[in-house]
Amino acid sequence: MQIGKVKLNNPVFAAPMAGVTNSAFRIILKRFGCSLVCSEMISSYGIANENPRTFNLLQVFPSEHPISVQIFGNNPEIMAEAARVTATKADIIDINMGCPVPKVLKSGSGGALLKDSDLARRIVREVVDAVDVPVTAKIRKGWDNSDNGIIDFAKSLEAEGLAGIIIHGRTVKQLYKGEADWKIARELKEALEIPVVGNGDIKTPEDAKRFLEETGCDGVMIGRAALGKPWIFKQITKYLESGELVSEPDFEEQIEIIKYFVELMVKLEGEESAVLKLRKHLLWFFKGMPFVHQVRLNISRINTLDELIGLLDEFKAKGTVEKVKNRY
Repeated sequence: MQIGKVKLNNPVFAAPMAGVTNSAFRIILKRFGCSLVCSEMISSYGIANENPRTFNLLQVFPSEHPISVQIFGNNPEIMAEAARVTATKADIIDINMGCPVPKVLKSGSGGALLKDSDLARRIVREVVDAVDVPVTAKIRKGWDNSDNGIIDFAKSLEAEGLAGIIIHGRTVKQLYKGEADWKIARELKEALEIPVVGNGDIKTPEDAKRFLEETGCDGVMIGRAALGKPWIFKQITKYLESGELVSEPDFEEQIEIIKYFVELMVKLEGEESAVLKLRKHLLWFFKGMPFVHQVRLNISRINTLDELIGLLDEFKAKGTVEKVKNRY
């Protein structure tokens, strides 16, 4: 698969997720076969104003390439300036036109752009003209269920030089509730010449294959299904290639994967910041595992790397005992 001049090894991408898709997480996903990772959503105003915290989100390491960096905003000139800065880090620049978070919508950014096609076109035009890397947009199926203009909206962006589009099959008003509409992805693919990638309710290898077959889309983007399960990218790519269903890593392997992720986070972000962020990742990793209800409170109290590693070792020991019990 190819977006603009960027060649990709497979059609399985990672979605941008605020507070999640930092460098450490992206590196893990790459190691499990994700062809294109994406940054967290980054404010164009923060980039243009050289905000240090915003610039931390632009941290990219060689092993992350190819990478898409997603920016958001409502001012075409500022978006273009942010894109110029971002293009020094990114292989692809993605424009967020689907975020349903109220704070983003109130600024006229994210999903609010679906209601202002003139502004959306100007933003795409300015960004495309400002950079040499391909530009994509991530959209939703509309503002609400009465909005039937997404096909024309997408075609107008394509006319401004967009190199690809990612469609989430829910409306802005739906947030993440209800079912994603895969039919809109098929309609979009039939209407556009550029690559179309689908997002929403793709949780398993079977889902990914069915989505591609039903819609004819060029790729799938995995978001929440990867939380606590980075190996899902290996499972999906293998299934798409050969039809083979790869099992999840066993309990001990999962613990070692988590340890590696922990070490990577601490190395890249420092112990204090990393440990606080890792609490939610541990809950995602441990979801559905035995004993998680017993240590949930302990996870929320972790403050140091030693405490975190100690908890992982405790989990590993308990998991091994439980496996022996179940065997006999």
